Amino acid sequence: MKKEKQNIADVEFIFREAERFALMPPPNLIRHLRENRVDTFAVLNRPAGGILFCGRAAYNRFYEIANRTIKHGSMEAKKFGRRDYVRALRATFIELFIEGGKKINKSSVLKLVNRAKLLSSEGLIHVIHHIPCVLFYEKEPATFTAGPVTFRRTDKFLADYNHAVEAYHESNLKAFANALHQRRPDLSEGEILLKATCFADTHIGMIRDYYREYDWVASVTIALCHPALSKSRAECVVDAALNVLCLFVQSYTERYCRANAPDAPFETCELVSIKNKFAML
Repeated sequence: MKKEKQNIADVEFIFREAERFALMPPPNLIRHLRENRVDTFAVLNRPAGGILFCGRAAYNRFYEIANRTIKHGSMEAKKFGRRDYVRALRATFIELFIEGGKKINKSSVLKLVNRAKLLSSEGLIHVIHHIPCVLFYEKEPATFTAGPVTFRRTDKFLADYNHAVEAYHESNLKAFANALHQRRPDLSEGEILLKATCFADTHIGMIRDYYREYDWVASVTIALCHPALSKSRAECVVDAALNVLCLFVQSYTERYCRANAPDAPFETCELVSIKNKFAML
C-alpha cells in the first residue's frame, strides 16, 4: 500500500475509534477504561479544553504516520523530533476532522501531514548553549576556541555575561511578582516585592553556584531546531571538542568532561542565549 493510502487508512481508523469512544455512555466508558488500562491516557486534547478518548491502537497510528513522513536523516528530522511531530499531528487532527468537520480524503490528509510539519517548525529556535566543563588546571589562556566551541574560564564567562545574568534575574523577579499579584491579592506591594526578590535572588544564586562548581564554560551556537534537539546537539559538539582537546593537551585528560554528562557530579542549571537574552531550556 502506498504511503498516501496508508495515511488515509490510519486517519479513518483514528476517527472511527474517537467516534466509538465518544458515543460510549459514561458508565460503559468508565468500565472499559478500568478493564483496558492501556487506553486510559490515549486521549486527544481539545483546544477549548476537555479531552477525547481514542484508544491506544488509534493513538499509535499517529506514530505510524510520523514514521512514514519524517524519514531518518531528512531535513525535517534535523529540525524537530518525531515526538514533536506526533504532538502536532494530534492537534491538527482535532482541528481539521473533529472541530473542522472535514471529510477524510487524499487532500485533507495531505493537509494534516503538512500542517503538522508547520506546527512543529513554529517552535524552532536559534540558541547559544553555555555548558560548564572541567578541563586543565591552567588559567591561561582565559578564552580559546576548539572548532565551533568557545571555552572561557568560568569567572571570565560570568563577568562577560554579567549584564545578561542581571537582565535574566530582573525578568524572573517581574514574572514572579506578576504571578503573586494574581494569586495573592491580599499581599501589599512591599510584601510582593520582598517575596519576588527572594525568589529571583535564590534562583540566580543557584545558577551562579552551579557554574562556579566548574572551571570552564563551553559556548556553542546551534542553528534553528527544536529545543530538545538543540540541547542534545550542543552536548555532542562539546563532547567532540573535549575529545579533540585530549589529543592536543594531554595533561590530566581524565578530568575532561562537561556538566550533565554521565557521572557528572551536579544536576544541570544551564543557561542558553536566545535573541541576546539568557534563558533556561
